[in-house]
Amino acid sequence: MTQAAVLDDDSWISKSNWHRIDGMTGSDQDKLSLRYLDEFVGDLTCSAQMLAWGLFPDAKEVTETMGVFNAIRKLGLHEKDTATPDGMLDGIVVVGDGVTPRTAAMFAYRTKGWTCYSVDPIMKVSTDHDKVPWDGVLANVVSVCDKIENIRIRLRKAIVVLVHAHVTIEQAMCAIDATEIIAVLTLPCCNWYGRQEQCFGRQPDLVYDDLSILSVHREVRLWMTRPGKLHAAKLVSLGGCVEKAYKPPVVKDSTVASDFLALVLQQSAPSAPSTVEHMAAFCAQHFQRDWRVGVIGRQDELVHALSRLGFTAIDSIEAEDDISTLTWHVLLDCGNLHRALNRTDKTKSGNLVGHLCQRWQTWLVDAPGAAVVILSSRRMLRSRKFLNRTTLHWASVTSISLSDPPNFIYVCQTKRNEVQATQDSSIHHTIDRVAAVLAVQFDEAPAMPVHASGAVSRIQALHGNLSFVDLQSADGTTTHVLLQERSLPQDPTCLMPRSLVQVLQLGASNNHACVTRPRDLTFTISR
Repeated sequence: MTQAAVLDDDSWISKSNWHRIDGMTGSDQDKLSLRYLDEFVGDLTCSAQMLAWGLFPDAKEVTETMGVFNAIRKLGLHEKDTATPDGMLDGIVVVGDGVTPRTAAMFAYRTKGWTCYSVDPIMKVSTDHDKVPWDGVLANVVSVCDKIENIRIRLRKAIVVLVHAHVTIEQAMCAIDATEIIAVLTLPCCNWYGRQEQCFGRQPDLVYDDLSILSVHREVRLWMTRPGKLHAAKLVSLGGCVEKAYKPPVVKDSTVASDFLALVLQQSAPSAPSTVEHMAAFCAQHFQRDWRVGVIGRQDELVHALSRLGFTAIDSIEAEDDISTLTWHVLLDCGNLHRALNRTDKTKSGNLVGHLCQRWQTWLVDAPGAAVVILSSRRMLRSRKFLNRTTLHWASVTSISLSDPPNFIYVCQTKRNEVQATQDSSIHHTIDRVAAVLAVQFDEAPAMPVHASGAVSRIQALHGNLSFVDLQSADGTTTHVLLQERSLPQDPTCLMPRSLVQVLQLGASNNHACVTRPRDLTFTISR
């Protein structure tokens, strides 16, 4: 048994690593409860109005909303204090609420003093020609039809709720500028279990299955600013909930690579003539003619094309028995991996590529320039989920595009060759020269702030710690300003660049940015 992290396994994305401490698994062990539906229909005076507005399409959605509200209510996280709000709102932000603000409306009806935000890119909102029935009736509900990454919400205290949201917790949190985050709650689904596993590197303080949520995705995860307030008795007060504990994912030594090879070697399909010519020409341009080349699967036309171009040691790998003790300088996969991925569940596709590449690496000679060459029309194969997994330790992964037919040739090298090393060396020298010039310029700069002023023509906030601002002067010159928090250390009372973006407005020319030299960077704003 090995840790899944050794392979950077992504199969955990679609399942939870938290397991019930009572040891029970399987839906047949779950004693589902209808208590949320009973409470909604029999006890809530607001339920009739919410149903009349069409906020809930089915019973499952009702129980999901009731479940997250129950967690916040029973743990007392929504309780208001007597502190003066200083003009700032306390808010409950629901991310991924769906077409209607159902969860935000539930919190709005059943809490006092909280403004409830419902954010979803498919949210129904009123227009000039069509008004939603709940618009203006719920004064403390704010519906936002947009992605959470594209908005900013400034609050005093905040509770963040993700109900089957298809974003990471970090993405949601970067949109919220709050003095205090009371709690973060997520009800993950689909392929987001692993992506909502931690909140800025921290595991949840409480995880449990709520058996009153009528969905297979009923796991509730809760982070608290003050986890010391949490104790086992509070979980009991939730009722119908089973606590879960974290178990690191493990995988057995897998035969997935062998199974895959056995399949594709039996079902190898000939490639198009133009594809064969492209692959052969690429090999002739990048690899030595006396190198041993292994062609995966039966590709007679490719073997003949390589022979015509002068390659003298070519092997067709049509069965694993053909491998024996042989090793190759170059392995050519002319579409086998691509066809296999077409028949593989997307949650397991990255794992398949990882296992297969690890196996292919053992077939390569230990020499500079040795490579696996893969032909595929999949643009994303170069991503960190597939060929660029850090655990594969490729020296380089490059690609070139083909137009007829549209394909990509991916080249994964285990060690850099001498030509690459020379090129890399020259690049480093160039970077060093640029750094030296910049260092001289900053050393000669006076020890005073460098001012940039003008009308703000563009603001682009990528996330809470990185923003771009364009300042246009009176003569039409535009100054591009990059604001990055790690290079702009701030006083704790003014977090950058998030606070700047909240102050700046498009067209405002009375905003003056003031930045000092890199060795003692600060940032100030004057209005």
